[in-house]
This record gives sequence, structure tokens and C-alpha cells, in this order.
Amino acid sequence: MSSYLSLSLLAMLLVAITSTEGLRGSGSSDCCYRFNMNPVPQTRVVSYVKTSQQCPIAAFRLKTVNGRYMCVKSSVQWVKDLINELDARKISGETTNL
Repeated sequence: MSSYLSLSLLAMLLVAITSTEGLRGSGSSDCCYRFNMNPVPQTRVVSYVKTSQQCPIAAFRLKTVNGRYMCVKSSVQWVKDLINELDARKISGETTNL
């Protein structure tokens, strides 16, 4: 009886862990909390990633030619323009030396 109870508790624990794993999403480590507010030249940015919808502030993580990342708010006009320029560069097939 004791082993049956232990096995049942273990099974319930595994179900609880497995079912909550999907709720975590990409995690808060992919969210931005500090932002660069100064415009960044397009020539300094090689790529970008949009942060998760679960993050409190909509943002992009820009990867610079130095390999560093910086966060920028997606609601700022210069950021919108930069993203459009980067997308156009990607569509035209332009590549970087990296």
C-alpha cells in the first residue's frame, strides 16, 4: 500500500511539473528591462529578435557588428524605421561579412 501511495504521488508530481513547463514560455531572461534610447545606425546592426509576447514591454534585441546585444523599445519611431530597413535588406539579399 505504501509503495502504491509513493508511486501515485510521484506520478502526480511529474504531471504537475510537465503541465507547468509549457506555461513558462521563453522565460524572463529573453525580456528587456533596460533600453537604449539613442538611435543606432543601420550599419551597426546585423540582426534583431523580437522579445516574447509574455514580456511586460514590447521590444527588440539588436545584435551589433561587435556581437553585443542591446534592447530597444518597439514603439519608438527610429526603431520602427530601423526594423523596416533591416527587413528590406534581408529581402533584397544583402548580406554582411559576419
